[in-house]
Amino acid sequence: MKIKTIGKKNHKRYLCAASFEFTAKIFSPSLGGQASGCIAKLAGHQAPLISVEALKGEPTIISADEFGFVRLWDVRKWQCYQVIPPQDFQTGGSNFDITSIAVCGSYTEPPPDVFFAGSRLQKMEAQEALASQGATDADKLTVIGCVLLHAEAEILVVFDKGVQFYNATTGEQISEFRNILPADDQSGAQEEICAYTLDSTHSKLFVGSDKGNIFAFRTRTFGQIPIEFESHESAVNHMIY
Repeated sequence: MKIKTIGKKNHKRYLCAASFEFTAKIFSPSLGGQASGCIAKLAGHQAPLISVEALKGEPTIISADEFGFVRLWDVRKWQCYQVIPPQDFQTGGSNFDITSIAVCGSYTEPPPDVFFAGSRLQKMEAQEALASQGATDADKLTVIGCVLLHAEAEILVVFDKGVQFYNATTGEQISEFRNILPADDQSGAQEEICAYTLDSTHSKLFVGSDKGNIFAFRTRTFGQIPIEFESHESAVNHMIY
């Protein structure tokens, strides 16, 4: 399940929870331990939801499902006003499997840019034209997700074997770091990234591997930070900071 806080007019805050039930639910969290009922349901997807984001500076939520459909929702009416089919993401006849959404922009300077990560990184500008940005090798890379690094105006893309950095304005790839995790002692196979999270300043990246290990890296130099974490007995599937 993917959970996000979203804003509405008059500085109200809402909670949006997307799940495998094809529907996102909107809640208005209350203080004092009172119950918070569902105030709206964003229904229309025909597949499990994989990501949901709020557009900064605009009354819009973006949701994406496993079939590759993207829907844009007006939070003033809780209604869908645009559907982007998966074929709009296809370039050169290749499919594009969305795994994550990152919103680039500020509350004071709309409209923001929206990046979709998957077998490549694509950019949707002003909720209209889609443009391919820095294609990745779909046969070798499995994208875990992407996130905007506000201070550097860069998009960090995390995939199973490493990370990539893109310029959030031009979409050009800045750098790539592969095979950042060690090889397994028994099989000799390279450990793969399954989950990740950033600290509050975006200066440290924490990743979890398919072998249950956790590693920390500096995002600017991408040097490993010598911190020892107790390992899990199975793959790490989610992390938060």
